[in-house]
Amino acid sequence: MRKCIVYILLLATLGCLALPVLAAPQASQFTNDTVFLEDGSCNVRITMTVLVEENVDTILVPWPAQVDGVTVSSSGRYEVTEEGALFSVSGAGSHELSLRYTLDGLVTKDKNGATLTLPLLSGLHYPISNLTFTVTLPSHVDSQPVLESGYYQQNVENILEYSFDGKTLTGQSKTALKDRETLVMTLELPKDYFKTAARRFALPDGWDLAMLLLILAAVAYFLLTLMPKFPGRARRTTAPDEIHAGDVGTCLTGCGTDLTMLVLSWAQLGYILIEIDKKNRVTLHKRMDMGNERDSHEVRWFKSLFGQRTMVDADSYHYAKLCRKLAAKSPLRGRLYDKKSGNPVIFRAMCCVVGIVAGLQMGLGMSVSTGVKTLLATTFACLCGVFSYFIQSGGKCLPLREKTPLWTALACSGIWIALGGLAGDLQQAVPMVVFQFIAGVAAAYGGKRSEMGVKYLQQIRGLRRHMCTATTFDLQQLQQKNPNYFYELAPFALTLGVDKLFARRFGKIVLPEDGYLQCQDAREMTPVRFAARLRKAADVLNQRQKRLPYEQLRGK
Repeated sequence: MRKCIVYILLLATLGCLALPVLAAPQASQFTNDTVFLEDGSCNVRITMTVLVEENVDTILVPWPAQVDGVTVSSSGRYEVTEEGALFSVSGAGSHELSLRYTLDGLVTKDKNGATLTLPLLSGLHYPISNLTFTVTLPSHVDSQPVLESGYYQQNVENILEYSFDGKTLTGQSKTALKDRETLVMTLELPKDYFKTAARRFALPDGWDLAMLLLILAAVAYFLLTLMPKFPGRARRTTAPDEIHAGDVGTCLTGCGTDLTMLVLSWAQLGYILIEIDKKNRVTLHKRMDMGNERDSHEVRWFKSLFGQRTMVDADSYHYAKLCRKLAAKSPLRGRLYDKKSGNPVIFRAMCCVVGIVAGLQMGLGMSVSTGVKTLLATTFACLCGVFSYFIQSGGKCLPLREKTPLWTALACSGIWIALGGLAGDLQQAVPMVVFQFIAGVAAAYGGKRSEMGVKYLQQIRGLRRHMCTATTFDLQQLQQKNPNYFYELAPFALTLGVDKLFARRFGKIVLPEDGYLQCQDAREMTPVRFAARLRKAADVLNQRQKRLPYEQLRGK
């Protein structure tokens, strides 16, 4: 009898201990749908059904540490915590829960390739009767995924069945899963499968680090040796003091003397008559000799242009050669910049080296054979180095009239971006093109200027602002006081590339008869008409010097 009582008490105790277990929540269904994006991030949607057999206040649905954006949807109340979504439930029965979140930083990259590690189940505190999951990749993968369980490690065949077609992984549990179970998918990927993700989350590789250091070195060189104290604009309604239109480019960007603009200035001063015939051929006629009233360099160049002649054909080899010679030097440049100033050429060369490294990286990142990859890397490096130079030249010409380098820069930029897209490295190509263009603009204005350089820069910027913003009334008042006012400033407006705007601001006034530009047109002279003629004359004067290098290469 005593033994029966002991057995009854033992069974009652075991029953009491079992009741809490039987009443604990249980997930009858747990579903994970994961969709990867092109940049390596993924959107995760979790849906689950929880069965509660007694009153439970909260249910925690944990998520991985890499969670980013979270969207929770539920019929009841919830709270977002660091560990997961904490749902408030009341009463026994079935509760439907759903949440969405974004994961990032799942791709690790090394020399051999990339590895994707995705948490499918993050340790739910309750047993799971039925688990289903779907993982969708952006494109096909040849390797097979590896699934690892927290309890069974890689021996998941006993609890899971799954299939993978190269792009989509689907699976479900064959038996109930224990509480706090975890499930992780690992997949080996090609090195460039998630290019954006690998570049974003991996530590910089050798080429990235080299490019970053070169960029920092170039920026440091500019800031320490070339960064100018940019002056304000001095209010200016007349031509700058002691300089001519051919010196404007030198004062702005440090380039050589522009003989074409210098010729227009000489014509405006009365030394030259410019004649344009019906076939748009330009002839320069000497009207008088130049004496010591002008700078000695101007006198020497004037004599070099005409010599013993009284007429020079703008399409002649002599004129083109002199243009090239003066463009390579300027006696004024040495007085415009501080002796301690750095050299913009060195800065541009450093930025070109950055472009070369970017081209090397672009070629080496392509998925081709080793021999072809080396050839592509070398080719891309050379092209990007050349493109860097031309893109910088386009940025450097912005403040001046000649815009051909700008169109060349746009063409080079387009080709560079297209090559970046072909190599799958577009996210590097676009910033690199922008960097090279900004470097060109910085090099144009770069250089610590002397007191004289600051003065001329202030005057030129002030005059340009006046040409762009002056009202028609103000300009007509100035024209009435000085009938040659427009003629005097026309070469400067053309040099600065604002000649059309400046001419339109004068309205439809009639200018006095022009004495330094003759053409076969008997119509009344207006500012717009004269500006068009002057630009045409400048274009013709420039054409032969542009052809000169090609003629010299062909031996003409």
